[in-house]
Amino acid sequence: MALAIKAGVKEIGKEREAVEAESAMQFLEAVDWDEPRILGAGIIATMTGLHLIADLHGCPLAQPAMTDLQALRSLCLSAVAAAGLTHVGELFHRFPPLTNAIKNEPQGITGVVLLAESHVAVHTWPERGAVTLDVYVCNFEADNSARAEMLIEALLKGFAPAQVSRQALQRGEPIQVAA
Repeated sequence: MALAIKAGVKEIGKEREAVEAESAMQFLEAVDWDEPRILGAGIIATMTGLHLIADLHGCPLAQPAMTDLQALRSLCLSAVAAAGLTHVGELFHRFPPLTNAIKNEPQGITGVVLLAESHVAVHTWPERGAVTLDVYVCNFEADNSARAEMLIEALLKGFAPAQVSRQALQRGEPIQVAA
């Protein structure tokens, strides 16, 4: 009897999965994927965002964020807050000395701040006076491009580089407001 019940339950499970899969396929086939989705308040949502990256050279070792994990964390979090972005998580890591490193040579730090709008990543190389920055913000319900610019400018000031190589990438399609 127990085997029959088990077999029946298993068969019902298979039928349910088949119905769910068929419903999902019908939905996927019915959707016009070239048309943007219309959300509340007349916003047409598409996957968009601004991705800013920068390579910094000639960063003075005296800048605390180059070698001090807490200083880098503080710089990142204050820049996020000042830009009006939403901090939801973070991770900062100091690298251990290399086996062939000069005694007491400062080691780099990697820091990532997860934003509701996307992320910020910073990598320091104090032994080279270099930093890489990566700022990405989504523009799902609002255009956060100006906030991304404010954020990267605050980070640039925190490292005082002699030279900056910067790139911006517009991702996705622009947000449109329905008439």
